Amino acid sequence: MEKEMTNRLDDINELLCYNDKKIENINSIYLTAFDNYSIIISKVEVKNILENYRSILDFCIHDIDDIIYNGLIKDIYFPYGKDMSLFTKSLNKNKLNDLVRINKNVYSLLLNIQSFQSSNQWLYNLCKLTNINKHDKLTRPLKKVNKLSYKLGDRINIQNCGKVIFKDSYYNGRTIGKDENNYVEIGPETTPDELRAQTNNEIPVTITSGKVEFNIQLNEQTIEIKKLLNEISLGIKSFINLLYTELGVI
Repeated sequence: MEKEMTNRLDDINELLCYNDKKIENINSIYLTAFDNYSIIISKVEVKNILENYRSILDFCIHDIDDIIYNGLIKDIYFPYGKDMSLFTKSLNKNKLNDLVRINKNVYSLLLNIQSFQSSNQWLYNLCKLTNINKHDKLTRPLKKVNKLSYKLGDRINIQNCGKVIFKDSYYNGRTIGKDENNYVEIGPETTPDELRAQTNNEIPVTITSGKVEFNIQLNEQTIEIKKLLNEISLGIKSFINLLYTELGVI
């Protein structure tokens, strides 16, 4: 039983390393995505990362079963709930209703990472998004670019603009905004591709600074992907360290 549990922890660490590399890739996309609007984050990659984290939690609960219940439960999943009532219901469903009596410390570890016990919603968001991506549909990351600063050619700098309109303007003999019906408008969410199209690709366009976000929707909640994944990573790693220390494995 101890060997099986050790193997499971090895699997957990392998999944953590894999996800860390994938999250690094996603974080690197943020560095260049505001200058290239065609760059996106793969919804399949987000699904795989979320499912790996969900698997890690289920591996943890199987080790709790092995060491505390001597492997008698077997068909068991990680308990979670939006409030205490739903969390208790999930414990009962997974035959962990007596965990608080048998091992109060492990019970407290499970309780303390529940979203209703913390201002951080990473556990609830992880479980709900995994269910959606696995059983309903893939969650599409939506890109949002704002607070851009532009450089047009080597002379025109537009920083953190609200809105700038060019009409009957010229740059190096090239027209920017010919008339009332063909003007160039730059706003805080104008994409580089849109700006290049408006200037007919005749004027070099450089993004000197900006902010990019990739968001997903969960019910009425807008969740920023990089923030979500980093919170899940930190939360799970902390939980694993505390849990396996309590179980006497590390």
